[in-house]
Order: sequence, then C-alpha cells, then structure tokens
Amino acid sequence: MNYTKQQIMELIKQKEEEEINELIDFTKSNIFTPNEISQLMSEQLYNNGSLLEPAVGTGNLLIHLNFDNYESIDLCDINQEFLNECPNHLKITKFNNDFLKKNFSKKYKNIILNPPYIKIQDLPETYRNYIRETWPILNSGNIDIYYAFLLKCIDLLEEDGIMVAIIPNSYLYTKSALKLRKYLLENQFITQIIDFQSEKVFDSVSTYCCITTFTKQKNETILYIDHMNDSQKTIPYNEISNHEYNIFNKKNSSGKTLGDICTIKGGIATLRDAIFIHEKKLYSEPCWKKITNSIDHKWIIFPYNENGSLICEEDLKKNNPKTYSYLLENKEELLQRDKGKQDKYPSWYCFGRTQALIKSSHEKVIYTPTFVDPNDIRYVSMRPEYHFGCLCIEILDNKYTRGKIIDILEKNKQYIIENSTKRGGGWLNISSRVLKGIPIH
Repeated sequence: MNYTKQQIMELIKQKEEEEINELIDFTKSNIFTPNEISQLMSEQLYNNGSLLEPAVGTGNLLIHLNFDNYESIDLCDINQEFLNECPNHLKITKFNNDFLKKNFSKKYKNIILNPPYIKIQDLPETYRNYIRETWPILNSGNIDIYYAFLLKCIDLLEEDGIMVAIIPNSYLYTKSALKLRKYLLENQFITQIIDFQSEKVFDSVSTYCCITTFTKQKNETILYIDHMNDSQKTIPYNEISNHEYNIFNKKNSSGKTLGDICTIKGGIATLRDAIFIHEKKLYSEPCWKKITNSIDHKWIIFPYNENGSLICEEDLKKNNPKTYSYLLENKEELLQRDKGKQDKYPSWYCFGRTQALIKSSHEKVIYTPTFVDPNDIRYVSMRPEYHFGCLCIEILDNKYTRGKIIDILEKNKQYIIENSTKRGGGWLNISSRVLKGIPIH
C-alpha cells in the first residue's frame, strides 16, 4: 500500500501517542517530591539565569523558588494533566513532551529534577532501543530510565551551571550503574551527595534515595553527607578506586582483593522456598537434605544428584513417592516462577536457578547471611552444607586461615555497609560482588 506524506505523518503521530500513553502507564507518575526535599534541593540552585525542570509533575520542586529571579523557566512533562496543575508565570514555558525525545535549542544555568524510575525491562521495546541507541554507555545491562535523564540533563547544563537531582542511591554502588558512574566520576561532575541511606523519602515506595548535585566544572572533591547518621566527609577524586568507580572505595595499592584469595558464592535459589524448604522433613525420603542459612538448619526437597544434575521425573517419583505427590499438588504454583516463562527450565520441579547445587568439598567454610542488620553481621565457620539466604566463602590461598578471613571481613564492616544495597529498617542486602571487592592490604 502506498501512503501519502500526510498519512505517514499521521501514523507517526499515532505511534508516538501510543508510546507516550504506554510510558505514562509505566511511570510512577503520582509519586511527587516531599516539601522538605524540595527545599533542600532548591537551596543549591542559583537565584538567576535560566532553569529547567524536565519531569515536573505537578510542580513540587518549584514551590521554594522565586520565579521573578530567573530569566526563563522551562517545564517539561509527558502528562498534560500534571502540567495543567503547575503554576503559571510570565517566565514559565510549559512543554507537553517526552523529555528524552524533545530537541532543545539552548542550555540551562539551573536544572532541578526528580526523574521517573523505570527499569529498562519494563519499558516498551521500541523505547528501550531508543535509549540504547541514543546513549551508547546505556547500551547494555539492567539500566534505569533515570540514567538517560541524567545524561541528557548534563548535556543541557551550561559550563558554569548547576544541576540537582533526587535519584536512587543504588547508583552509587550497583553493577548496573558502573558505566554511568565511570562517566560521572571520570568527568568529575559530582560535587555533593546527600544520602538518605535506608530512610524512606517517599512514603508510598521503598526506593532509597540521595540528592546529587552536579556541575561541569572539574570538582576536586565530593562532599558526602550521610543524612541518616548526621555525618559528612570529603572524598578526593584522586583517591577513588577506578576498579568499580565507587566513591566509597579508595585506590588499593596492592591491587589484591578478597575475591583473589577466596571463592564467594550465593546460595540455592528455588524461587519458591515455601514449597521446597521446611523446618522439618515432611516425609522420610531420600530427596530431603539438610540446608542452612548460616543461622538455622532446615530441610529442603532436593531433586538433584550430588553432582548437581537433575533427578529424572520417573526416578524422583519412584524413590520419593510422597514428596513427588506433594510437588505435584504444587505444580501450578511452581509453573508461575519467572512470570511463567520457563522455556529454559529442564523440568517443572527443578529450582529456579542452578547455583549452589554442589556442596563445597572444603573441610570447613564460612557462611554469612545476605540480609542483615548492619549492627549484627555474623560469620560462621562450619562444615559445608547446602545453603540458601547466605554466602559461602571458601579459602583458596592456604596462607590465610578462616580466622584471618573473618578478621578481614570484620575490619571492613564499613566498606560492606557503604557498598551494599539498603533495605527497610536500615538492613542490608550483601552480595558476593561486594565481599569479593574488599581490598587486601
């Protein structure tokens, strides 16, 4: 079919409108910035020049600004209803556009934003492709749409301008944000961070945030403010490790880390622990094995051989008839794992992941929980068992004893706290990646 130019333009417009509507559905559009956070952010801006708010919502970030002080104020939001609720002023221009796709003809002295937080896998495929093609450093990994907002805003910032953003504090240490951190730190864009740690800034969501201030002038240091513990420190750029571009990690003169002298592995991941793991054996059958989370010992239905291979269904049924019937009763629930996408599962009764299926061959290992109170991080030396909800540490270098490794871990408590994902109540989610990165001096 041949289309006229007008028909093509209408089709493009229709497609864009569909994409915008889809984005509005994805965006946590009704989560706005609290008043006290708006004030903290506003205080860091200049009181003159131009100003941009690229994801303005209903204008919560504007309430502490005197519009008369600015030459121009540009507000952008994908949702027209929100823009309608924003204040009107002679200096204000409103744009009902997708900020990431809008072309701007000028740069700004001030930029303030609370961008949307949407994981890339939750975006429409065409939009994912657009982000990856537009910003090459975002072309891989489990990134978030707010990364793109930061990159575009930095590009729109004047050389002597200032930009203030409230964003998840996980970008400071997660693997998915490594390329973003590398870009920000190599260019020395970050001048200040107010980290709320595990404090809840937004009542309705569990995302933990920080206020980050950016400038394009080469900053020599970062002022890091720990809001929750009412403390602060100055971090020189020339002391930040370029291993993972993590502001909490200093350059390691020896270059050796805990990952060089130990293997550190996560535990069994059934993706349905309530079905597979129990306080006591339900049946006295051979597929039941002891399992530890480093604190307690439980029992797990283990449909695998000692070499980690899956027991065939016929043998599982023959040798474990009662357990097999129990699993069969829960088959529909097991089929819901990974949102029902189980084309790579060898069978419906297998675990959700293949990790930690072979017990350690070491005489003794160290276990530590992955979900912990930072004031009660424990390390347990014991004979190997199947494990879940904890990390298993095996020593590779015989110059180190288990006692010495535990001593290294305890001396690096602050490193672990600063680099681990924050959860509710101040608790931490400790990963093998964090422990592997502990420097050995």
